[in-house]
Amino acid sequence: MLLRLNYYQRSLLRKLRFVAWGLRHGHPTTWGYAPEIEGHRVDVARRDAIERAHARDADEIATPSHSLGDTLEAEWGLDRARIACVPYPYAPTPALLGIPSGSDTRIVTFIGRLEARKGVLDLAVAIPHVLREHPDVVFRFVGATDDALVPGQTMREHLEQRLRYYRSAIEFTGPLAPAAIPQALATTAVCVLPSLWENFPCVCLEAMAAGRAIVASASGGMREMLADGQAGHLIPPNNPRRLARSIQSLLADAGRRRELGAAARERLLAEYAPDRIVSLQIASYTRAVERRRALGPRIRGV
Repeated sequence: MLLRLNYYQRSLLRKLRFVAWGLRHGHPTTWGYAPEIEGHRVDVARRDAIERAHARDADEIATPSHSLGDTLEAEWGLDRARIACVPYPYAPTPALLGIPSGSDTRIVTFIGRLEARKGVLDLAVAIPHVLREHPDVVFRFVGATDDALVPGQTMREHLEQRLRYYRSAIEFTGPLAPAAIPQALATTAVCVLPSLWENFPCVCLEAMAAGRAIVASASGGMREMLADGQAGHLIPPNNPRRLARSIQSLLADAGRRRELGAAARERLLAEYAPDRIVSLQIASYTRAVERRRALGPRIRGV
C-alpha cells in the first residue's frame, strides 16, 4: 500500500532525472519502500508475510475504517466475518465546538503534511481553475513539508515554484501547534483534504468539529466520516478538475457551507463520541473471547 501511495508519480522521465541526480551527488537510487531499523534494511516481503500470518490467525481484527478492512480482505485473504470496524474515539475541544458553523471568509485551507499522497499536487493543479472564478480567494497550506518528487527540492519549494504566478493567493504557515488549529479553522471557508487514500485522518474530525464545509477524498475512511457525502463534498483522488469544481461550488454558496458544516459537526458528535466507541470496543473483545472459547486454547508453536 505504501508503495502504491508514495511512488505512483514516478514516470519514466522522472525516474531518469532521479537517477541522473543520484549519480551526480553520489546517492544510490531505489524505487521500492525500503525502511531501516537501527541502520539495518528491513525485509518488507518477510515482514508483510509475518503480519499477514498473525492477522489470519486472529480471533478478531479491529480496523478504524471499513476501507482498510476491505483492503485487508482483498489483499490478505482475511475472513470478512472477523473484521470489525471500530473507529477511534474523538472528544473535540471546546475551542473547536465554539466555532460557528460555516464561514464567510475567502480562505481555503489544506491541513496536513505537504507530500504527494496527501493530494497537494492535485490541489496545485486545481488552484488556478478556482482563482479564475474566485480571484479573491486565498489558499492556505498548514503543515510541515516533505521531499518533493523533484530531487533536491522540498514539496513546499516545488509548490511555490509551480504556483509562482499566484503567489499573492498562496499562504504557507508551516506546522502549527494543536492549540493554533482552531483559529486556523475558524478563519476557513472550505477545508480541503484531497488525499490519494486515508485510513482515519484526525484532521477531518477536527474540521467536522469546527463546523467547516469539507472537500475530501472519496478514497478511504473519509467517505465514512462524511456519510457518503451527506456531511461534506467527496471527490475522487487524482481528479483536479472535480476538486476545483467542488471548491468553486462551495465558495459560491454560503448557505451550503453552513449546512454542510452543521451536518459534519452533528455527525461527529453522534458517531465518534468516546462512550459509543467504548461500547464498540467491548463488543469486539467479547466476540474475540467467544470465538476463542469455541475453538479451544491455542497450542504454542502451532
